[in-house]
Amino acid sequence: MTRVILTLLALFLLIIIYAASPYSGLYRILSAVQTRDAAALSKNVDFSHLRQSLTSQIIENYLKLTGRSERLGQFGSSMAVGIGTAIAEPILSQMLNPEGLIALLQNGRVNVGPQPVAVQLGPLSNNSLGSFWDAVRNSDYGLGRFFISLPTSAPPQEQFRLELQLLEWRWKLTAINLPEQLRMGLATELAKQNP
Repeated sequence: MTRVILTLLALFLLIIIYAASPYSGLYRILSAVQTRDAAALSKNVDFSHLRQSLTSQIIENYLKLTGRSERLGQFGSSMAVGIGTAIAEPILSQMLNPEGLIALLQNGRVNVGPQPVAVQLGPLSNNSLGSFWDAVRNSDYGLGRFFISLPTSAPPQEQFRLELQLLEWRWKLTAINLPEQLRMGLATELAKQNP
């Protein structure tokens, strides 16, 4: 009987540790952003996954904005995103370096063109997590995945949805779903650069 209780307690403890571990990964990212530590941020980001996430959002909005999605519709959206990746490279290169990513996460800003494209709050700006319970209410779990919508105080259409994945025993940022305003601003800038 004691062995069963100890096994259940160990299992319960493992579940608690697993449930808390993404918040530890998120804290490492938050700390790196707030201290502007590019090296620490780079250790906690999977840039190849993040590139795929941001590329598809920007290109899909660009194709809709320019009316090209209808012309490319027969090829499918994944083919259209593949074709548009080269077009989006100037914007992606501004976002997908540690300094650009810090500006996006802290201030909700991407420095492209003469004016930065920005929203009011970045997902990891001061007090964006709110209380611990606010963060828990705005998060979801999957198997080896963790999602959180930030800032917790913003309405859903103004929130960033961050995805962290457990890769090589470390929670890493792998995707950022941008708020609609920011996606459209980046698509508009892309359309100016590629009429």
